[in-house]
Formats: sequence, C-alpha cells, structure tokens
Amino acid sequence: MIPQSFIDEVIARTDLAQLVGERVQLRRKGRDYWGCCPFHDEKTPSFKIDANEHYYKCFGCQVAGNAIGFLMDLDRLSFPEAVEALATRAGMDMPKEGAEDHAASQRLHDLRKLMARSAAWYQGQLQEAGCPAVDYLRKRGVNRATAERFGLGYVPDAWDGIHRAVGGNEKLDALLVEAGMLVRKEDGRIYDRFRGRLMFPIRNRQGHTIAFGGRVLGEGEPKYLNSPESPLFHKSEEIYGLYEALEADRRLERLLVVEGYMDVIALAQCGIAWSVATLGTALTEQHLRKLFRIVPEVIFSFDGDRAGRAAARKALEAAAPQMKEGLQARFLLLPAGEDPDTLVRKEGPEAFSKRVQGALPFSEFIFEDAREGIDTGSLEGRAQYLSRVERLARQVPNEMLSRLILQQVAKASGQSPAAPVAPVVESTPSAAPAPRRTPAAGSRHARCSLELLAVRCLLRRPALASAWDGPAPAPDGGQDRQLLVQMLAWLEEDHTRPHAWLVGRAAGVSPSIKALLHEQLEADLLLQGESLEAEFFGAMRRITAAGGVAARKSRLRYLKEESRRRPLDSEEMKELQELIRNPEGLNREAD
Repeated sequence: MIPQSFIDEVIARTDLAQLVGERVQLRRKGRDYWGCCPFHDEKTPSFKIDANEHYYKCFGCQVAGNAIGFLMDLDRLSFPEAVEALATRAGMDMPKEGAEDHAASQRLHDLRKLMARSAAWYQGQLQEAGCPAVDYLRKRGVNRATAERFGLGYVPDAWDGIHRAVGGNEKLDALLVEAGMLVRKEDGRIYDRFRGRLMFPIRNRQGHTIAFGGRVLGEGEPKYLNSPESPLFHKSEEIYGLYEALEADRRLERLLVVEGYMDVIALAQCGIAWSVATLGTALTEQHLRKLFRIVPEVIFSFDGDRAGRAAARKALEAAAPQMKEGLQARFLLLPAGEDPDTLVRKEGPEAFSKRVQGALPFSEFIFEDAREGIDTGSLEGRAQYLSRVERLARQVPNEMLSRLILQQVAKASGQSPAAPVAPVVESTPSAAPAPRRTPAAGSRHARCSLELLAVRCLLRRPALASAWDGPAPAPDGGQDRQLLVQMLAWLEEDHTRPHAWLVGRAAGVSPSIKALLHEQLEADLLLQGESLEAEFFGAMRRITAAGGVAARKSRLRYLKEESRRRPLDSEEMKELQELIRNPEGLNREAD
C-alpha cells in the first residue's frame, strides 16, 4: 500500500505540462495547454492540460486523468510503477511498505493539526487587549479584514507560550520540535522558537498552515524569522500568499512576485490581490515552475538599490530556462528606497498598477541587466556585455525567442547570428514514444441525474459536503449514486484538496465510476453563489427522500410476507398498519 499522502505529494510535485510535453507538442492558451491527443490519431488539438489542477482531458476520445493515469495509460504501467516513475522524476524515495507507511502518514496528519492549532492560538493573541502587534499593523495601514484574511497573529515575548498552549506532553513536544515551533537544547530543555513577534502563517496550495514567518516588534535580530525546513515545509518550493491569491481569483492570468510579507499584504489590501513572495530566499527554478504551472505571466518587482538589482539578476538567471513558448516574464525595478508596500500607499493602487504595466519584458531586461557595471565603451567591456546576453539567450527553450535575442547580439557585435543551441533534455527509458492507442469506446452522453447534479455542485464548492446535515444517501443504487456516496466520503476526509487529489483517490474504484468522475470534472454547471447551494441541498433532499420511500415500501413488502408465515407481534402489526395507510411517509398534517 502506498500512503495517500505520498501519492498526493507526487502529483503536486509533477509538472504535468512538462511530463506530457515530452511526448506531445503543446501550445499554451491562457492558463491551459493544448495539443494533439497521444491516445488517438487527430489533426486538430483536442487534448487539454489544466496545469493548475494537475489534470488532463481529451475532448475527442474522452480519456482523462492526472500524471499517474497518464503514465498508466500511455506506458501501460501498473499504478505502483507509475507512482514510482514519477517519484524518481521528482527526486523522492518510495516509502517502505507496512506499518511504517501508516505511521508516517499519521505523523504528517498530526503535524498539520498542531500547526493549525498554533495558528489559531497566535490569531487569538492578536485579539488580546493591549497587544503591541495591533499598534504596529495600524501604523502600517493594515485593517482588520486584511489581517483576518492572511491569518495574522501575535506571539508574546515569552519562552513557553506555544509550548503551554499547544504542547505539554512528550509526544506533542516532539512533534512541535519537528515542525520547528520549539527548539530543543543539548541538555534536553525546550523553548519557543518565536517570541515577541507578529506572526505570518505560511499556507500551502490547499490552505494548510505548514510554517510561520515572524517579524520582531521593536529592536531585535533577526528582523524576520522563518520556520526551518520540516516534513511539511520546503522553503525552496513554497511561495507566500499563493493560497490567498488563488482564493481571491481562481482564474489568475498573472502573478506579481515581490520581496516581503508586508508587500503582499499591502498590495492585497489595495486591490492588487495577485502578488506573492518568496520566503526569505532567492527565487529558485522550483518556485518559477510552480508559478508558471498556474499562470502564463510572472512579473518580478524589486527594490531599485544594489540588493534589489542583485535579486533581479538571480531571478533573470532562474527565469531563462523556464521561458517556454507561451510564457512571459517581466521585470519592474522600483525607485531607490521604495518597496511595493511604501509605494502603493504613497502613490495609490492605480499609479502602482501603471508601473506594473510598464515592466520590462524578459528579452529587454536581459540587455539592460547585462550592461550593469560594465564599461561598454571599451572592446573588453563590450565583449563581456555581449557574452552575458548570449549565455542567457542560449538557455531559453523557446527557440524563436532565443534566435531573436541572438540576432540582436550578432547585430551589435557585427557577427553572423549563431544558431541557438537546443536545451539538453535528459532521456529516460520512460521517455520513449509509446504506440498510440485508443481508449475503450462507449463514452457516456452528457446527462445530469439528481446524483450527478449534486456531484457537480460538490466539485464547484467542496465545502458543501460538510454543510449537508441531512441523512446520508443510501449506498445501494446505480453508478451515479455510488459516485455521490464516494464523493461525500472523500470530501468528509478533506474538502480543501484540488481536483487532482480526487482523481488520485479514484484510482482504487471501478473503471466505470472513475470514468464517470472524469466526465463530471469537465461538465459545465452554470450556477453561481446561492443558486449552487440551493441546487445541491434541493438535490440531496430529493435523493434522500426517494431513498426513504424505497425503504418504507421494501419494509412493507417484508412485513406482508412475514405475516403470511407467522403471526406478527403488536409492534410489527402497528408498523404494518401505518405503512399500509401511508406507504410514502407523507406528512398528512402538513398537507
């Protein structure tokens, strides 16, 4: 058995567009990728990849799934083989089988619960009378609604605040140390890592708190302190504010990368809710791959001082290998001494948005940055300048863009343009083209029973599963009913996961139920807001009421047959008479 947490992590770490792009030529349209389906012959692309949801669908042959399903179908791998292939690709070790798997999965679950409790305690401390963090936020112009949206909190300047609030026994203390919330000294004593700080919860894509950043109030070093690496938190991959940005707009087309927590918060409060920040570290290729899976355009904003310039150069280096066709990176250097937080409050959101619109494209910023610190008046300086540009241009995987930049270099140097060097792609046994095959025929026609209507509502708003407090639908019934019952069970476990998680959970169900789920993932439900909720509750009431009628009629038949074989007792006779009078359980008084 492979732990579900490991399967979820494998799917999250796999760049589905890159995986499929090794077999299929893809073109980006908006936030999706399109190409000709690898499972059947076609000339017009009908194969879509939703990189944000880690999900693919062919509108021609109806095949659909996630990265695991793609390898299973195309390379004819078993489920464990596909998971192992993707894990190896992501640099992850397969978990050992047996009781250790369950223990590791349970440990991650326990860590998440403790982090959630810690975040709640910090938020509660911010509400206490006389909290110094409130004055700090007021001076920075952060209102209550914004503080609540980002889950801001406060930790008192004490050595055992979170220890007393969340820990207290050996098991909990060990978990808090593992999560980086407590520090254990060599003599075995433990103390709070964060003390006397404004606390920023760092959330993953699913909204789970996985780490914290803390800003000291008043004097003290370091100014900002982040959680250390832990089983939940990998600094080189996580991005602050991404969860909040996606909550504000699930169909983002661009993201603005800034340098600090307060920059993200200030911009969001001014209506620029699509900004994010790295976590006290330089931008990495892992960060960029994650961002480009979500949006086709990333804009980098840096302070105009020397440190900002250095950070912009590192971002440029990281961006070059990611500049595939359809992707765009732009660079915005702010005036010296300014950052997005101060500038948006000084100029206002409209003026700041104009600055963002005027950000330099990747191709132009390559030339501008290459001139920095170089005397282009000398031959040596000119050669160094052109060498910088050419080195980056050759890392760009978009052949046309690379060629155009190299042509500019050649024009400036008086040379003939050299052909761009195609990026090296390591070949693996699984990268060999597989023969095309057509999935099983007989796709379902578009239809919508009460059960499927409820399923589609749940896919649009998973939290409806926990809002339904009526009886559970009877598990007996056709495939539509089976899918609904299974969906409710999955979402009771966790209703914050993306669609790819549901696809992963569906790996163990029957192929027909799995295909039905894929169909519903692509179904269009033209309902919004309150209508969505009303449709779901209405469908659930009719489903459960119908189940109740069926149960009453089945009971009536049973009692009649029993009465022919034996005398019924007084309770059974009373029940039989009531069922004969009212077999459908109607409320006569209400009528």
